Amino acid sequence: MIDTTPKYTYCDLNIVPAVISNIGSRSQCNPYYKDGNLPIFTAPMSSVCDDKTYKYFQKNHIIPIIHRNVPFETRYQLTLNGFWCAWTLDEFEQVFYKNKTDGVIYNIFDECTEDIKQLNALIDVANGHMQRILDVVKKVREVEREHKMKPKLFIMAGNVANPETIISYMKAGIDYCRLDIGGGSRCLTTPCTGVHYPLASLVQDTWQVRDEYCKKWLGESFIYLKEHAASFNVQERWSESYKELGEDFRLTQIIADGGIKSFADVNVALALGADYVMIGGLFSECIESAGTLLCKSRKGNEDEALTVSAYNDENDGKYHFICDTILSQAYYNALVTKYHLDTIKRSDTHYNQFMEKRYEITLTRDQIAIPEVGEWLINTFDLYKLSFGMSSVEAQKERAEMLGKSESELILKPTEGKSETVKLKTTLKQWTDLCSWYLRDAMSYCNCWNLRDFCSGKVKLVINSQGVKNTVNHI
Repeated sequence: MIDTTPKYTYCDLNIVPAVISNIGSRSQCNPYYKDGNLPIFTAPMSSVCDDKTYKYFQKNHIIPIIHRNVPFETRYQLTLNGFWCAWTLDEFEQVFYKNKTDGVIYNIFDECTEDIKQLNALIDVANGHMQRILDVVKKVREVEREHKMKPKLFIMAGNVANPETIISYMKAGIDYCRLDIGGGSRCLTTPCTGVHYPLASLVQDTWQVRDEYCKKWLGESFIYLKEHAASFNVQERWSESYKELGEDFRLTQIIADGGIKSFADVNVALALGADYVMIGGLFSECIESAGTLLCKSRKGNEDEALTVSAYNDENDGKYHFICDTILSQAYYNALVTKYHLDTIKRSDTHYNQFMEKRYEITLTRDQIAIPEVGEWLINTFDLYKLSFGMSSVEAQKERAEMLGKSESELILKPTEGKSETVKLKTTLKQWTDLCSWYLRDAMSYCNCWNLRDFCSGKVKLVINSQGVKNTVNHI
């Protein structure tokens, strides 16, 4: 059956300001939730965020998710420490329902001490419509109820491309729903399978389904739950009159996952009713992102460097930059003094074409994550990283290596992800400063003082004609 109603993606829409805004300055708008974070998750991609880089996102008010190709035990410990980690469905069931060791079945709740208040888990599968996801989540919720004094478990699942699915997620007890199949910049699912639901329409239609369903069953209580959904499970204030919804019911938060290509896309997704957005490809362009550092040679004038290489050494965890001369050497020397960086040194192992030794700069990840240092590196060197989807060939090989499989044991699945070498353009601080600025700006136009107002689904949007797309400037 064909739905003949036109569907839209983010670039098809623009936000309409309120008739009159009572907000005198964008600085009066608050683009952060109560936990101090922007409404942004990192995509669980190994070229975006891992166990070595999550702290840089966290510092910049972005919620990091550690991808599933990080070793099991590392993710297990990070989960106990309150961080979001991605799990396959089998792994999720093992950790939260029936972890068997030496013939004894236990789960992660058994290891939680009193100081652990919250556990976060992403069920990271390609098809978020599987009945088994709901069945496993319901079993885990039963285990959680048995551990009444243990921490709350927040569950995220997806990927989903049908607005009606949100009802099943709410009844099963899933706290966050990732919306989208095939819209990500490193995803090939749609051209391979034909499965997709245009992103802007998917967010709006899902919000409407959730809104109508909750108003029908919860009435005025729905307003209260929307205000507090991110801070506690609704069961804490559950009354007998709502028990027909099921004891696992959650007010599932909507995450617009995929297709975010600009700050405007972030704002449009939130204005349509998304509670959060999830970003992958854009974060690959930040110097603090995970992944192997690459560098292309550049020949400039006599004051510039001929950049030869840049690489990260997994053995010492440091990054090495090798060049003939140093751009802005005076500025770099100031950074050396200010942040106690390694000084520039002549390399004994690297020579230029005239057999003269080249300079080598050695920096740690933490030093690169200093905004001023990262900015200097981006402006001085042509730096790149390989960005790839988690169903790509590269990700499959990475997971096989993590599981200890040899090349001969590796059986590649048909890929629905792609890889791309991206140029590093910014630091996380630069990106988040601009994101919060433009989000405040949009909120002030719409007379929205906080995120709950802006994400309420009440902001007006209009559809762009082709003429608008051709004439309005694009960044």
